[in-house]
Amino acid sequence: DICHHAILGVDISGQAAQLDAATPEYGYTQFGGFGFNPIDNFFSAWVPGTSPLVFPPALGKKLNANSDLLIQMHYGPSSIDQSDQTSVNIFFADNPITRYVQTFPINPNNLDEPFVILPNQVKTFHGTITVPIDVSLIDVAPHGHLICSSYEVYAVSPNGQDTINLIKIPEWDFNWQGLFAFPNLLRIPAGYTIHCLGTFDNTAQNPLNPNDPPQAMTWGESTTEEMYLCFVQFVIYQPGDENISLPMLNEEYMMVYPKEQLFACYPNPANTELVIGYHLLKSHQLSLEVLDLQGRRI
Repeated sequence: DICHHAILGVDISGQAAQLDAATPEYGYTQFGGFGFNPIDNFFSAWVPGTSPLVFPPALGKKLNANSDLLIQMHYGPSSIDQSDQTSVNIFFADNPITRYVQTFPINPNNLDEPFVILPNQVKTFHGTITVPIDVSLIDVAPHGHLICSSYEVYAVSPNGQDTINLIKIPEWDFNWQGLFAFPNLLRIPAGYTIHCLGTFDNTAQNPLNPNDPPQAMTWGESTTEEMYLCFVQFVIYQPGDENISLPMLNEEYMMVYPKEQLFACYPNPANTELVIGYHLLKSHQLSLEVLDLQGRRI
């Protein structure tokens, strides 16, 4: 799979269409971001391991009328020519949405020091953001690259006597990350501070370190650079939110293609076990190739 990750945004300004029209090919090339600041920089996203996220009734994202849906694809290296068959499925609400889901990021702007990891250094960055009003969290999504080794996110009350644990990933796996949804909406009261701790191992002992010998690492979109980033999706709190659970995923959401087009592959990427499903229209022969992340045939 050459698809590294995808970011979806929403544009109501027409700037994306202008950038597209200025180049002869389909879409336009822009490394990092969309080339401008759309109304929604994080309508949705896909990274390896992500499952579809289904919102509870009356909750949802807003897709403005006459807007453009932006799909930014990032690709990994490959030793052979490949084509992309990525598609996006959006499920519209059956009933009117009364509460819009919002997103806020925790990133280097929330740190009190520059995001720099020196060679042969293991460093933890501690970012914070204070919640101004009561909110109900839907999911949390830490993100890092190859030298990231762990993440921990939690919320602390103003007096420091109450802690709400959000997520803890003691062994970060770049190949398996995504949106981690809570079983029920999780209330974070006003005044609580969300803490995000990300640890990065830039030593020669880290087998995933892209540099040998290790080099200074800074923020960057490339896999061989590094990121400290955590997205949190939420709605403004209403009494009873604690009893609202996210719908269970079922075949309606997991298998969204007609059976003649179905080609299920999970987990992707895979470390030890890979499950592949297929459907043949006739008695055609099937040929499969399994590639590693460098595009080498296994």
